[in-house]
Amino acid sequence: MAAPCVSCCGALCYRLFIGSRVTLAPRQGFWKTAAAEFQRGAGSQLLKPIHTTVVTTKKNVPVSRHETYTEEFIKKQIEEFNIGKRHLANMMGEDPETFTQEDIDRAIAYLLPSGLFEKRARPIMKHPEQIFPKQRAIQWGEDGRPFHFLFYTGKQSYYALMHEVYGKVLQVEKHQNQLQVKGVLPEKTEIRDLIGSRWLIKEELEEMLVEKLSDQDYTQFIRLLEKLLALQCGPAEEEFVQRFRRRVPTQSQQQLREPVQYDERGVAFSACEGKRKSARAEAVVYEQGSGRITVNGIDYLLYFPVLQDREQLMFPFHFLDRLGKHDVTCTVSGGGRSSQAGAIRLAMARALCSFVSEKEVEWMRQETTKLLSHRSLEPCWWADQPATAAWLWSRKNWDPNSDVQERADWTQADGCGGMGGHENVCCPQRHGVSPPEHRGGVVSATAPHCIRAHVLLISIRLSHSSSQRVFITTTDCPSTQVMGCLHIPVETDSKH
Repeated sequence: MAAPCVSCCGALCYRLFIGSRVTLAPRQGFWKTAAAEFQRGAGSQLLKPIHTTVVTTKKNVPVSRHETYTEEFIKKQIEEFNIGKRHLANMMGEDPETFTQEDIDRAIAYLLPSGLFEKRARPIMKHPEQIFPKQRAIQWGEDGRPFHFLFYTGKQSYYALMHEVYGKVLQVEKHQNQLQVKGVLPEKTEIRDLIGSRWLIKEELEEMLVEKLSDQDYTQFIRLLEKLLALQCGPAEEEFVQRFRRRVPTQSQQQLREPVQYDERGVAFSACEGKRKSARAEAVVYEQGSGRITVNGIDYLLYFPVLQDREQLMFPFHFLDRLGKHDVTCTVSGGGRSSQAGAIRLAMARALCSFVSEKEVEWMRQETTKLLSHRSLEPCWWADQPATAAWLWSRKNWDPNSDVQERADWTQADGCGGMGGHENVCCPQRHGVSPPEHRGGVVSATAPHCIRAHVLLISIRLSHSSSQRVFITTTDCPSTQVMGCLHIPVETDSKH
């Protein structure tokens, strides 16, 4: 490989040297001769042309501003979307004419699966009107004069809408004044049912008006609409207000209403369950009755002596104005007095939905939602601060001649005390074990009070057990604080 390279370089240098001494030949002929001489010296080697490109960078390039989308651009994007939808439908084996947006989303998720947590970063295929934001058209003519008289406010659509709403408020108030002068104004104001709908949020209102609004602007607009609804407005005003409300998808009422069953006597009844804290209840509500309620075979007046618990049971019937019209048989277990009353109330409220109208079912659903209990047990935090920390011991409050102090020191051996939630170190007062001064067979030895650090050894022999529990404590004062617990196996007939 070295010889051909040397011959190539020599031939090329020779031709350049000769060309410098003689008259310069035409440039094209010179390079042709040099290339031919180079190829003869290179032999079988191939010469590959190298293409180089020069990258030029522009300085001080202005930042591209927000692009304006014209109607032609949007039309072109819509055409491309329709073509892509047809191709996607053919790939999935579906009919392009009945291929909906839900089918598109399902196909994109199948063909381009993504595990990104941010859903906005996942591949999508939406209509161009949903992808490209709406833009306001030109608001002035050829002479530069704005079309709208509120143009220079900066929020012409918002203030025009506020003018329109306030104009309707003045119109309704004027109509009410005329009725009041004639003496035909109704005394009772009709209450409008707004259940199942909500006001537009700030972002939705901004999208509707194609303007940026502040929180204060949004609040003033909602207050003005609420003022219009508070008046005795007509159907035209109600239709206008509904433009700024959106229906909320509610839970299916069929799932809340249990099917009516019939017993051997042909009496209709409905059975439902309810829970509150750790209490579980089942209520059977009969369609016809005299208001008799039994809990675990006992009348509810005897089962619940507290008036507040009785009111809890009566609330579903009082809420639907059905006191004394149904008989109820309940069974409850677990929990305490208050939680059992709440569980029975929830079960009866669910069972009553089988005998009321759909509107009353929605009212009852919203009321029973407040009763749902989402409590969960606090986990046991080993060697860590528990959820309910123990009280702090103060040396100032210690009395060496008090027996209560020794009981308090035993209390600190609880699972919520000095051992950081360790259940093996139990509290004698909680688990039925009396303090050492009230038990026999207790041997204790303490160091003199003058010593700063000493050890107290207490050995407790448990009845019917072949082991002894030893508490080892270290303190710097006569009061003790449990620091450890040991189980020492001993003989059954051993003493202390």
